[in-house]
Amino acid sequence: MFLEAADDYASLQQTFPLPDLPSGHNGAVSDRLYWVVVLHAALLRKFFAYGEQTELHRVIGAARSRFVTDNPRVAANLMEMERFAKSTTVPSRLADTPEGGSVSAWERVIIDLYGRHLHSDFGKWHASKRFLHRSNTIRYI
Repeated sequence: MFLEAADDYASLQQTFPLPDLPSGHNGAVSDRLYWVVVLHAALLRKFFAYGEQTELHRVIGAARSRFVTDNPRVAANLMEMERFAKSTTVPSRLADTPEGGSVSAWERVIIDLYGRHLHSDFGKWHASKRFLHRSNTIRYI
């Protein structure tokens, strides 16, 4: 299931590639860029949401139980997946707030996706209002 979901995502990436943010954009992001990023985040969340069958931590655990991890290539690939799955920091601006605060990358993704786009969670919607302009989009992950 994980491999097919990853193949599906690769197909989406080919069809709707994530564009690079132009330099000198002064915080303005087009609606097209914003929604392409939200679409990608919505589909990728299944790899990070706790309890999902395709969550990377579950997949890594399953791989560790089935593969000979003393193979240097396998061990290196699993370590890279773990590093990516545990990522909590992002480049500047993703989660900046008017008060000068910030949140972790995945907290911002969850707040935006579940409060604004995939569900109607009032608390998360309200929390999303503390972020600066939506140009602080999920693209910066």
